[in-house]
Amino acid sequence: MTPPAPGRLGVWRKSVYAAGDFTLSGSLASLSLLYATYFLTQEAALRPVLAGLVPMIGRAVDAFADPLMGRLSDATTWRSRTARASPHSGSMRHSAAPARASPTTPPCT
Repeated sequence: MTPPAPGRLGVWRKSVYAAGDFTLSGSLASLSLLYATYFLTQEAALRPVLAGLVPMIGRAVDAFADPLMGRLSDATTWRSRTARASPHSGSMRHSAAPARASPTTPPCT
């Protein structure tokens, strides 16, 4: 195997970095899916088919939203000290707050 050009990462090093991210995100995703499925079927009394639709719809929206946000971030000319995506991530963070809080609030009786 030939060494990579100076300033570039080789395939082996990239795969080691990816493996570290895969283990963490994979374990957190599986825990959240197991908990969400249990909660939706047992506590919220949702049919299993509908409980399975919840992560599927979320991942489908994510599959379209991620490339759009990447394109928006790449087209941004405004730069900050931290990153060029910081104004977009801040606006997304505030707009997603009600969606993150809604599954944990009890229903009104």
